[in-house]
Amino acid sequence: GFLPAFAAQDGMTPEDVPTDAGVVFVGGSTEWKRNTMRMWCGEFPRVHIGRINTYKWLVECHQIGAESCDGTGWFRGDKNQLAGLERYLGELKSGSIDHVRQLELFTEEPPCPPHARAVSAHTPQTTRLDGDG
Repeated sequence: GFLPAFAAQDGMTPEDVPTDAGVVFVGGSTEWKRNTMRMWCGEFPRVHIGRINTYKWLVECHQIGAESCDGTGWFRGDKNQLAGLERYLGELKSGSIDHVRQLELFTEEPPCPPHARAVSAHTPQTTRLDGDG
């Protein structure tokens, strides 16, 4: 089966995350998210960050070890945002962006969050920030 994800919002702390959460989704306001996303990635092995729509924030998510991110702005007609995504993917492919150790979704058992009771053997699919998935 799947482990539940937990959506972290403004004002929440790691202590608010349920023990059975398999992934922490960092949402909330843009300011709060950007001020706390490094902390979430440091506290939990599986972190997804929502509404990342620029090259700068793609690289930041990658460098802090976020497992995945999303953003609809890349495909809503803003050519600068799409160019940022293409730049990030090109740099990733060429090796000019430093890689950090990230979860190998299809070859490893998911790591157990420090506070979790158990982790499922099934790993859900998600988009990896290192370009291999």
